[in-house]
Amino acid sequence: MRRRDFMKLMGLASTASLMSSCGVERTTEHLIPFVVPPEEDYIPGEDYYYNSTCTECPANCGISVKVREFNPIKLEGIENHPVNNGALCLRGQSSLMRLYHPERIKSPLVRNSSGKFEATTWENAYSQIIKSMRDSEQNKKGGLYLSGRTTGSLSELINDFCKTTKVERLPEYETFSYANLRKANNIIFGRPDIPNYSIDKSDLLITIGADIIETFISPVQLTARLNKAKKRDTFHWTHIGPDASLSGFQASERIRIKPGSESYLLLFLLNFILKSNLQKKRIPNNILAVLPQVSINEVESQTGINNQVLNDMAQALAKASAPLVISGGVSTAQSGGLEIAALTALLQWATGMATEGLVNFSKAENYRNVGSILDMVNLVNRLKNNEVGVLFISNTDLLSTMPDETGIEQYLEKASLRV
Repeated sequence: MRRRDFMKLMGLASTASLMSSCGVERTTEHLIPFVVPPEEDYIPGEDYYYNSTCTECPANCGISVKVREFNPIKLEGIENHPVNNGALCLRGQSSLMRLYHPERIKSPLVRNSSGKFEATTWENAYSQIIKSMRDSEQNKKGGLYLSGRTTGSLSELINDFCKTTKVERLPEYETFSYANLRKANNIIFGRPDIPNYSIDKSDLLITIGADIIETFISPVQLTARLNKAKKRDTFHWTHIGPDASLSGFQASERIRIKPGSESYLLLFLLNFILKSNLQKKRIPNNILAVLPQVSINEVESQTGINNQVLNDMAQALAKASAPLVISGGVSTAQSGGLEIAALTALLQWATGMATEGLVNFSKAENYRNVGSILDMVNLVNRLKNNEVGVLFISNTDLLSTMPDETGIEQYLEKASLRV
């Protein structure tokens, strides 16, 4: 025997021994998946591309899925897609790993008497749910369905399920629900929606707490528009916030403000526009009558921003031909967030941002079914009073995102069955 052949045999033998000692079993999988290929055009080793939608966050970016041997291997954004225009964030890129996670659930799981999950069949899972729903109805306990933000056909399917089974569908729960923004827009513009912000058309962008390149509404879309705006030398971005954020570090200018004092800054900017008679759309007199007046010294004291910076900001806002002011994030998520959002909407009204397409309600984000933290508090109260039978939860994680003071973890177990 030649030395080279001997080494090959020893290598094969040692590899086989190693694989068997690691618990790897021989499978019946063939190297070529199909002896008879499917009727559709299929060439082994060739890449195929299918369009889909990313569901890692409510932005729902369009994605192109690269498939080889019927296995997805790469995700990319779809070129010219109205949401992300070919881009895809880190969360979207890494979502492919969910498909190949070794601990991915392969069948329904039911808690046993010791509180641990064990696998069961679909038939057994369905029978337990149906039995619990019937028992709940006899005990006069209502069935509830809680989901994350859904739109389109999926939302209609959930509506049909709830209608057929007589299960009450709760307002949807999202970690970033923008409840104060939606309420403020309903008060000022008569639209309880989140508008589409045309950053690429602005020459001055002022963001107040809104982390537009991190979690705000559709980060990939806003980042693409921001990059387009940055190509113009006339564009300037000022980020104002109480905390350090990636948006602040990327802005042309970052200004730190005392938490909860954003309303003083917005009042100052709004009054400056009104007193300078620079408003493009007249604010009704009944609103002007209740609008507080603040001096620049008072604003400096409350916000921690010095007079010169305040004056420069107001002058820049007055001189800009296409200014855009956006509030959100930590600034509108606090106790005074509704006032901050409402003052931002008034400033958008006075400067004509809403009428000139910079704040575009014709392409508003669909958050009509999304509730607020008050809806979740109501759910906790119903659980506390033993009014809930079967509770369906889909595409949302209450225990990881809801405030501990709501007591959701303590009272969730009061539901007869949690699915």
